Amino acid sequence: MTRRNIALAAAAMLVVGLGAWALVAALSDSQKPSSSTTPTGPVMPYGDAVGLPQELLPGDCVNAAWVKEKFVGPPPNLGLTECTDSPHDGQVLDTYPASSLGDAQKNGNSHCKTLLANTVNAMADAQPYALPPSKPGWDSGVHNTACLIFDKTTKLSGNVGRFRKIGEQSYFDNSLIGDCWSSNKSNTAAYIAKCDTPHDEQIVGYIKAPVGMTYRTANNNADTLCQNRYGSTYVNETNGVRGLMGTETDYWKNGFRYIECEVYRTDGKKLTSSIVTQPPSTQPTSA
Repeated sequence: MTRRNIALAAAAMLVVGLGAWALVAALSDSQKPSSSTTPTGPVMPYGDAVGLPQELLPGDCVNAAWVKEKFVGPPPNLGLTECTDSPHDGQVLDTYPASSLGDAQKNGNSHCKTLLANTVNAMADAQPYALPPSKPGWDSGVHNTACLIFDKTTKLSGNVGRFRKIGEQSYFDNSLIGDCWSSNKSNTAAYIAKCDTPHDEQIVGYIKAPVGMTYRTANNNADTLCQNRYGSTYVNETNGVRGLMGTETDYWKNGFRYIECEVYRTDGKKLTSSIVTQPPSTQPTSA
């Protein structure tokens, strides 16, 4: 065989070898997962552990199952629920539009504290909570951090802040300083009233029962405790101050130890104006 024939044969073998290698490589690549493959099932905007398949919006109410203690550790598993049919754990009051995923995860908590400060400070025992999106959630278009409010010890019995409506029933766990209300004829329930219309009472503050005090003692001394704190500011020739407490079963045993302090007319007449001004962000709206 001439040198030319040997060279041609070698070249032919090289071409065949390269072709076979390319075929094997192609087959191997075809078995690899494509980088464009999308995960199956709906994207969980806040992560699989939270479990919500949709973005939380202001006004949404949730029930929460915490992994550890309340507010400790990873985010809770959440489920949407009605706000007024039965007690629930928390409500979304606002959202923080983050500029990036890092911004949402790093700064969401401080922004939510600021956004909810007026409401939290006007409630007896509230706690703000920030829930940023997960990376899959961010990539799917959810760029807002949800700003929720919870009670530290018990559940919420209705809407909170500006999501309340005039005429809705008011409860110790969702009422705010500055709320005006009127009771029903049997004096067993309170309903949110407009402060510029005749109403029975207005909330001026809260007092936490002293450590070691029993429910019975706190309840018996509710008026005195409120008068000691607020009497010099609000008691005059027509107005008095008294304290109200929730039931032992529904509130005290769950850890809610607050006395609600109210201003009322001592002559039995109705109040007709506001004594304490509420920020607009906490005021109930007309029905």
